Amino acid sequence: MYLVHWPVRLKAWVCDPIPKEDEFEPLCLDVTWSGMEKCLEMGLCRGIGVEMHPMWRQEKLRDFCRDQNIHVSAYSPLATPAQIALSWGLSKEVSVNVKSFNQERMKENKGAIDLKLEDEEILEIDSMFKEMKILRGEVFVNQSTSPYKTLQDLWDYEI
Repeated sequence: MYLVHWPVRLKAWVCDPIPKEDEFEPLCLDVTWSGMEKCLEMGLCRGIGVEMHPMWRQEKLRDFCRDQNIHVSAYSPLATPAQIALSWGLSKEVSVNVKSFNQERMKENKGAIDLKLEDEEILEIDSMFKEMKILRGEVFVNQSTSPYKTLQDLWDYEI
């Protein structure tokens, strides 16, 4: 899976998770997405998409992606209990990616496939949290070199 996690472009040598202003490169999302499509066509990946989380539902983005046949994936949507969070992600018609090397946890996570939440339960989970972005991306916003001058630019006014 080739995912868009943060829509920014940094210089190749940048390793620090908090980039400095002079470490940004110009960004063209159309070219990036086109390149991702080529990777898919060439068999370099099995899927391409963007991600979501129960506390950052991005309905506007998901609607756009659905209309454009772009896959959305819930990245590590784990909470307590994990199966409910996984099942919630599956109910939104997105794949869910979890990372675990613990066999017991992997078996538990697999149980989410058989767990079908009722519509009322999905609505309750949807309303449990005020929608918020935990990692808002302030480090990718600056006035000189980033393509995003404000957080609203970065999040298409969904923040």
